[in-house]
Amino acid sequence: MFLSRDDAVAHIREWNREFNGGARADKPRILNGISFWCVGRNASHEFYAGVGVDGKLYQRSFGEKLPDEDVEVDWNDFVPDYEERVEVVADFNGYYGHY
Repeated sequence: MFLSRDDAVAHIREWNREFNGGARADKPRILNGISFWCVGRNASHEFYAGVGVDGKLYQRSFGEKLPDEDVEVDWNDFVPDYEERVEVVADFNGYYGHY
């Protein structure tokens, strides 16, 4: 998809800039040596695209973990837990929330 790590970073920074409504791109969030930029969100999660120093592409999502559908929940007393997923991806196709 990208010829170099620099190309991937430029693409993600532009995506992040668009997510920010045209403002300049944010500084990356570094997690285990991977640079991530927020590129979307929905009601419960934030979505990030990232690139490692080796040029590998990553997707990260962070947000509320909801109980399994077969578990009965008293929503008045519900305290959400949070989950984070980080995956190596071949490209940035797929769902990244919206903006």
